Formats: sequence, C-alpha cells, structure tokens
Amino acid sequence: MRQLIRAAILFALLASAPAALPQQPAAQQNGNQNTQSLGDIARKQRELKEQQARTAGNDSNTGSQGQKSLADVAREQQEKSLQEVRTSLQDSQKLFASINETLDFASKESGFAKHNAVKHQLIGEAEVKRQMTQNLSNSQETQRLSRSELVLKKFGFLPPNFDLKTFLMSASPRGLGAYYDPRTKMVNLLNWIEISEQLPILSHELTHALQDQNYDLLRWRGYNPDQPLPPAKMRVDSDDEEESSARTAVVEGQAQIVYYDYLLKPYDKSLLDTPEFLDILQAAVNRTYDDIVVVHNEPLLLKESGLFPYREGLSFELELLRTGGKPMAFAGAFARPPRDTHDVLEPEAYISNRKSPASLMPDLTALLSDKYEAYDSGVVGELEVRTMAKQFGREDDGLTLAPNWDGGAYVAVKRITATAGKTLQLANADKPAPAAATDQPTSIVVNKSVQAASDKPIPLSADKLVATSDKTIPVSADKPAAAGGKPAPSAADKPIPISTHDLALLYVSRWKTLDAAQRFLQLYQSSLPKRVTVLDTKTAEPPNCSNDSSSCGPLWSVRVITDDGPIYLEIWPKNLVIIAQSFDETTVNRLRQAVLLHVPNNKAKSSTAELSMKLFELPEFQAYQEEIGRQIYSSFSQQLLKSSYLNSK
Repeated sequence: MRQLIRAAILFALLASAPAALPQQPAAQQNGNQNTQSLGDIARKQRELKEQQARTAGNDSNTGSQGQKSLADVAREQQEKSLQEVRTSLQDSQKLFASINETLDFASKESGFAKHNAVKHQLIGEAEVKRQMTQNLSNSQETQRLSRSELVLKKFGFLPPNFDLKTFLMSASPRGLGAYYDPRTKMVNLLNWIEISEQLPILSHELTHALQDQNYDLLRWRGYNPDQPLPPAKMRVDSDDEEESSARTAVVEGQAQIVYYDYLLKPYDKSLLDTPEFLDILQAAVNRTYDDIVVVHNEPLLLKESGLFPYREGLSFELELLRTGGKPMAFAGAFARPPRDTHDVLEPEAYISNRKSPASLMPDLTALLSDKYEAYDSGVVGELEVRTMAKQFGREDDGLTLAPNWDGGAYVAVKRITATAGKTLQLANADKPAPAAATDQPTSIVVNKSVQAASDKPIPLSADKLVATSDKTIPVSADKPAAAGGKPAPSAADKPIPISTHDLALLYVSRWKTLDAAQRFLQLYQSSLPKRVTVLDTKTAEPPNCSNDSSSCGPLWSVRVITDDGPIYLEIWPKNLVIIAQSFDETTVNRLRQAVLLHVPNNKAKSSTAELSMKLFELPEFQAYQEEIGRQIYSSFSQQLLKSSYLNSK
C-alpha cells in the first residue's frame, strides 16, 4: 500500500511549536555590529521568539489549567508566533545568498556531485496549502486514498469511522520547515521560519536536491504522479514495482546525517570522525518519541508510518556510516537500496545481504473472479506487524514479535453485485421481495451481517428494475423510462460508496517460530471486537500428528463469527498463518488448498508495496512526515550540541 504513505498529511502535528536550535559558539556569533550578518538577524529573531514564548506561557498560566491541554497551549503559541514572525525581503536575500555555499557543503558531505544550480523560492502559508491540497481533488489520488483506507480498516489499523481524507484536508502546513519538490526541482523555503532554523533545514533539503540530480528521486522510488493508478489484481507478483518505503528511509536518513554535520561544522566536527556523536544520536533514536513527537488523536499506524523515514531511516544510515563509512551510507545505499522495512529495521540483514522472503500468495484470479473483483493486494511487512503488536499487544510484543516475521502478503477483493454489461441476478427469483410504494428513488438498505455471510447479490424487487439491452438499472417506482428505454437520471445512478463490509480479505504469512505465529494470531483475534461485532467463537482441537505435515489439518484453528462474516484464523506446519475474512466456508476451503499447494519461487522476491507504506503515495502525507522529521531532528540537535563531550572540547 505504498499509495497511502507518499501523501504528506499536512496535519503538521499542530500541537508542537518549532523548537529553536541551540546557540552557535560565541566565536561564531561575533560579527560587525554595523552590518548585520545572518547570525545577527538570527539572534534577534530568536530573542523575539523567546520573548513571545514567555508571554504566551504567562498568558496560559493565568487561565484555567483544566480547560487547556499542553497541546492547546503549544498550538496557540505556534499560531501567535506564526502571525508575527515573517522573513523580510532583505533577510531572504541573505538566505538565498547562502544557498550555493550550503549546497557545496552538502555535496562534500554526501559525495553527491552538484550538476546544476538548485531553484529556490520563499513562499507563504497560502501557497503551501494550495500545493499540498490540490492532489486530493484529483480523482486518481482520491481513488488511491479510498482503496488504501478501506484495506487498512479491514485489517484494524484504522478505526471504522475514521475519515482519512477529512483528516488530510483539515491539516495545516504550519508545522513544515521547508521542503524540496522533486516534481518541480524546487526548494521551497517558508516565510514564517526564523533564519536561525532555515540554514540547517536548508542543508537537509539541498541534500534531497543533490540526490535528485544524481539518481532521479521520483523514478528511483518508483513513483510517477502522471501514471494512471494500476489496476487491482488478485495476486502479489515478484516483478511488481519496488516499494518506496525503505527507499524513502534512505533518502531522509542521508539528509539527516548532512543536517547534523552542518550543525557540527562550527565545532570542526562530523558524525563520521566522532564516534561519540554516533552513539548520542543512536541512543536518542532508541528512546521513545512520545515526549518529542506530538501526534494527538491519530491511529498509531499514522504515527509509526510518519516516524519511519526519520527515526528508522536515521538509525539505518547511522549503522551504514559506522560499518562502511560514507561510501556505504550514501552512494552504496542508492546502488543497493534496502528491499523492505525489515531491511531498515534490522540493518544487519541488509549489510549481510540476506534473501528476501518469497511471495506466499498464489494467484487467486481463477478461484474468485466469478464472485469477486480485485480491489487491492500487497505486503504486510515488519513495520505493520510491529505497529499491530504495539497497538493491540503487550509492551514487549513490538520488540519480540516483529523480528520473527518472515514474509506476508494479502489480497482484498470486492463482492460483485451488479456491473455494467451484465444482467442483475436476483438471489431469490422464486420469492421476489414485495414492492414498496415510494416517491423516492430506490435505496438499497443492506443488513451487514446478512450481506457479509453471503456471496449472493442482494435481491431487488422486480418492479424496481428496468431491463435494457445490456444492463438492469434500479429506478424510481413512479418515474417512467426515458426515450430509448433508459431511465431518467436520478440519484440511484450514482455509484454507491463501498465499506469494509463489501470486502473480503485473505492474508498469508510465515513466522520464524511457532510461538510467534500463535502470538500474532492471538493479537489479531483480540483486535477484532474493536472493528466488528463478534457473535460466536469456535476453537478447533489441535490434531495429533506431526508439525511437518499439512495432511492432518491446522495446528491451531479458530473460527470467529462476526457481523462482517466469518473469520478463519489458522496455523499450519512450517509456521504458516492463514487469515480468511468475510469469505463463505466453501470459498475458504478452496483458498486454503491453493495456499497450501502453492510453491513459492525462491529466486524471486516479493517486492510489492507494504500495506501502510502506500500512504507514501499521497503528497499530503509527506507534510505530515516532514513535521515529524522536523520535531525529531530539532530535538536530536539540542541533545547533540549540548553533549558533555562536545562542550568539553
């Protein structure tokens, strides 16, 4: 689902006010008092900001403490600051004058050649908002978003009533610091960010420009905004596009290394030549970010996906830097990119060039195409497993369960009810439903529990149907057909939005241990009541036979009856997990047989996009990630520059 993550949610984690970077050494700050340097301007802006923060803090203390949360206070402080802090034309000219110098620095630190000058502009909030929201008005992006959102809800990663599009559209660009747009080849600097913060951020964004000049970021990450949304399929191919999540972690991790080296430049230090700084950053990465990143009222998956390129990306690049120096961390990571989130989460797997798990999912087209149409397919990777473990499990599940993941894929399908070019089939033709007199167009109200448990189309009253040459169309009871036998346009002609109840899902995964497979299914089962109504649960007795033979049945099996249809949870020999959701028993038997007889191609890897990583496809999600990244590297910067090792030298 890599569509879902390229989005840049713009939610911008509004609760967090931008943190000022630590002061530079005094020797660096002494300048000519008559001709104000960039540092002089930065100090004055910093002093202004600190004064504003103190004033806002005093104001917040005079009110009722029970009325406002810390997030509310922080948001008010940020909004007040944004209203007052603007980069003047004179300041922006000095900022632009530093671009070439900063670009040279980024080129030297990364080893990426500078081929062209980098376009840049200073823009305001309205322009950022326009750029970030215009994508969701695109029908293709809307389709991409809807497809990903429903599958995430089906798995339980998003609450049933969560509206991802509304969440994205309500976002604010104010949490951004700056951003490079690989489509326009433009570095966008923001006129509400202080000069003191712009320069280090600029080193980060110019690193992206160098990456783009040398490797074409859009193509390298497998993203073409002008390419039509690929048709859904009932298989997970080994020759699909490389998923972009792990590659995005490389892109952001490298830019962060250059960013921190820029901060250390006044001290004549760098991460590579000072191992102590590598340890400081790695320790910061390993700590929890609940006190650093302010993500309120969002599903955990959004936070984890937003953190991934910055937190895990930095950790991954630090390990490469420590192991193979800059050649491995920069050019090497582009020449041999990590293949999935497992590579990024466990850098030793990448360094040792371990084989990727083969696809466990057979082609289901022949089995399902008579009753279903393809909706989505992909990989549930180690990041999603870790997120689920954190969301539904014990405190230690995220650390112990995810590393035991050994591959997994899903196929989501939609029930066929009525499509153009086919006559609508009545489920109970011999017992048609009685006609209901009404002046409104026919509205089909479906009992979700009945629909989920059946693969048959919902019956319509015969007097609500008008047959044409190639299709049958519901019409209003009192509206005559138009000339040519076609009904007059009505609300009934509009597409009916689908929900998770219209989808069925097959998920197959393998685990390194039987205990890990059992724990995963326990977590999955425990999460079901949060999104469906559980009506009954039946646990089968384990067979008394060898763990290596699938001929005597599953080693562990639970059937959960819900208003979303039956859900089968099974463990088979060799720690193979099968989850079939909202299929009837006959179909489940056929799917199970296909999975058990499937012989994976061990020479081919499953490179289909991971589920949550499809968020990366959405430009709006990128702003969400940018704000998370800004909070992380601002916090880490303070820890780095305040370290006792640095100050003792």
